[in-house]
Amino acid sequence: MAVPDYTSTAPNNSATFLMTNMTLQAPQLNRKPWARFKDYRRTLAKNV
Repeated sequence: MAVPDYTSTAPNNSATFLMTNMTLQAPQLNRKPWARFKDYRRTLAKNV
């Protein structure tokens, strides 16, 4: 999830953003399809 999706406590955010949760991302995937998917997911969350 993107940082703006987190509005919880600082300790919860710290527990989420760990180096062990990282993976390399292919630019051609991350810049367009994945970005559109994240935008879509945010739209769904706002409309719940």
